[in-house]
Amino acid sequence: MNTSATTFLSESLEDYLEAIFRILTEKAAVRPKDIAQMLNVTNASVTGALRALAGKELIHYAPYDLVTLTPLGRETAERIYRRHTLMKEFLTDFLRVSPAEAEENACRLEHALSEDVIQRFVRLTAFLKDCPRAGSAWIAGFEHQCDQDAACEHCEKCVFQVLERVQEKRKGFQGKAFTEIPLASLPQGRKGRMTRLELVGETEKKFAQMGVSRGTVVEVERSDASGAPIEIRVKGFCLLLSAKDAEGIFVTPMEEKSCR
Repeated sequence: MNTSATTFLSESLEDYLEAIFRILTEKAAVRPKDIAQMLNVTNASVTGALRALAGKELIHYAPYDLVTLTPLGRETAERIYRRHTLMKEFLTDFLRVSPAEAEENACRLEHALSEDVIQRFVRLTAFLKDCPRAGSAWIAGFEHQCDQDAACEHCEKCVFQVLERVQEKRKGFQGKAFTEIPLASLPQGRKGRMTRLELVGETEKKFAQMGVSRGTVVEVERSDASGAPIEIRVKGFCLLLSAKDAEGIFVTPMEEKSCR
């Protein structure tokens, strides 16, 4: 695989590659006119971009034919799309920006930030979700301050409320069994919430890039008892995990919703 072909991609080519990937998640095939409609560009611009991407061995392209991603192209497109998704989620979930404005700004941020900064966003997102001093109530307070242009008041009261929530949570766990199982043991079709990740290598890096951490919900799409790779869905992506990796991910099974 010629990884040197992707040493540099302009912002424009990244947008085209991401558009191809996004269309493929919705349709079985990609036509140049689909790309033109998604990016609101001319057919001539699409043709030039496709030739450039094909020259970098990221897509298979021929005039009047369907566009497909090479393995290297899919890997690169997934990385670009994860950056975009992470930025959009951070803007909507934590800065409380409207989805339309978040989409517009995520398109710019995904090109401007280095991989190191992206990883810090991943860690910050996990920290804000897990830390008892933050969470949904803390984010709602920030949203109220932005909307009302209000100053921070009653900080001491907030601290006591946080302590009360922590104490209540501890009481809730007393006397209850804490069920934690390897992801490999989660039945097909069931969901679980990640509690521990004991991973190394490429899977660990991929999960970090996707923002997968403790608390993330994962669903087993397909599995069997033969030790073959299992298919999971996490953060909107379908992934194949080896049996070894599946044994290194621990989850608490989520209750199935009743149909009644």
